[in-house]
Amino acid sequence: MSISLPEKLEKRFSSLPQKPSANELKCALDDLSLSAEEVLPYANSPNGKPYGRKVLYQSPFIEVILMQWSKEQACAPHDHGDSFGWIYILSGASEHTLFKEQNGYVPEATITRIEKTGDYVFTPRKKIHQMASFQKETPLLTLHVYTPPIQNMKVYDLNKCAACTVSSDCGAWWPEEQRQKLRELKLQKADE
Repeated sequence: MSISLPEKLEKRFSSLPQKPSANELKCALDDLSLSAEEVLPYANSPNGKPYGRKVLYQSPFIEVILMQWSKEQACAPHDHGDSFGWIYILSGASEHTLFKEQNGYVPEATITRIEKTGDYVFTPRKKIHQMASFQKETPLLTLHVYTPPIQNMKVYDLNKCAACTVSSDCGAWWPEEQRQKLRELKLQKADE
């Protein structure tokens, strides 16, 4: 009898310590040996957003999220608040831009790289980054594991020169609902 994806995730991630290290998280993710075909039935369509998100596993210490990316739009630059974790590229390729945080100023893009199927991407606490589907013909599907579950994520709108701390049910985009805006900040451009 085969084990379901939720059961696999529960079994593997519930065995980790309350404060797992980056290496423990990556090893757990790698141990699962998941394929795009196995997780695709659980994916949510982007429906006009940069990605559709589905929380596949959550405990007080760990959160696993599946994301199916839009072919048309990137997510907003964002950090993961109080959390760190790993992104595993299940299929497709991601255009991934890293930013330098500048207190009170609009973050500055520092490097863009392409991550492909099978790549792991570490996301440290408070590191600002942005992702988008790179290959329009192959859908981008990613699996994310964070500890603790994401809270106090900050999303940036570079055109508005603003940042917003969002609720845990909001993705990496400017919130449409007022209740998802926990705190909004006005930023300055570095050349002002």
